Amino acid sequence: MLIKNGRVFMDGQFRSADVILEDGKIRSIGLGLSYDGQVIDAAGKLVFPGFIDVHCHGGFEVSCGDGADAMRKICARYPENGVTSFFPTLAPHNVEMAQRSVQGVKDAMGCPGTDIVGIHFEGPYFSPHNHASHYGPAATNPSPEHTTAMVDGDLDIISMVCVAPELPGAMEYISWARSHGIIIELGYTLATSGQIKEAADRGATQISHLFNGFPKMNHRVDGAMVGCLLEDRLYAQLTVDGVHVLPPFIRLAIKNKGIDHVLGITDGSEYMGKPEGRYIGKTGEEYEIKDGMARDLTGMLLAGTHTFDSVMRTALSMGLTLEEVGRMYAENPAISMGITDRGKIALGRKGDIVIMDEGLHVEKTIIDGQIFYEAK
Repeated sequence: MLIKNGRVFMDGQFRSADVILEDGKIRSIGLGLSYDGQVIDAAGKLVFPGFIDVHCHGGFEVSCGDGADAMRKICARYPENGVTSFFPTLAPHNVEMAQRSVQGVKDAMGCPGTDIVGIHFEGPYFSPHNHASHYGPAATNPSPEHTTAMVDGDLDIISMVCVAPELPGAMEYISWARSHGIIIELGYTLATSGQIKEAADRGATQISHLFNGFPKMNHRVDGAMVGCLLEDRLYAQLTVDGVHVLPPFIRLAIKNKGIDHVLGITDGSEYMGKPEGRYIGKTGEEYEIKDGMARDLTGMLLAGTHTFDSVMRTALSMGLTLEEVGRMYAENPAISMGITDRGKIALGRKGDIVIMDEGLHVEKTIIDGQIFYEAK
């Protein structure tokens, strides 16, 4: 397949280039390329690497912990939004729930559509006193034994784990996890800036949706958010839907972290793509989706409702340049997760490509060198 005449996003900027995909890989990049096979004319279009969502709990009325069929549904639908790889994000309340959820993810791996890279545990290693934690006193202290039990011994399936670094045993846990190749994400924490720094010293590299799940900044309190903003080694995930984080705080994060250390996520959930209305949740709680946001009946914001391409458009509407949006959503996710086989248009990488119009609407999603989704 030859994609020609497009504005191709590579290394943080758009360039005029043609791209040839063969055998599921990017085989050639240049100008004036020819190909004896399928040709896509991308004149006037933006050509991105397939997007990677590192923080997504579900979508299209199902959650990542709902079993293999739910995962297959997400994988089949997510290419509509340009997402070609993702990390199913689980927040289990106990080991048994974790094992069931993990097995469902594993059973769906390799299904058609968006590729399941590995599991992201956003819980249960939260501060029990954090105001935003859904766990409360039931939150669990991190330990190698507990994590190993959650995956029934298969540590290789874990890509990332969220930890509040002030919990008992957390620092030693971070060192253990890093020794097993597990990325550590900090969140739902009441840590001091010094504890954030020590966590980074031990190998933590990610911040779970910055600002959300953190106490408010107070200039008389040495808090986690200040530590995260000051720590250059941490990549900040941001939910840019216009509600979870207001535009001035998006700009604050980018100014402090630098655009290369900020990545866009959806924090997607079963609410993503769901029509507006009132619903009863799986545990009997009532919630409402209104004006594009899901809230419980107290008004508290719930998980993300906006798709990947939608939050890209929101970022653009906030005044970010196309190049900044490209870095946040097209290249930084792969860099932040240490991924080198996809997430960038470069020779030898996976043939996952998204073609969008200049308004960032998906026109074609190509997976392994084949068109999987095409807008009607």
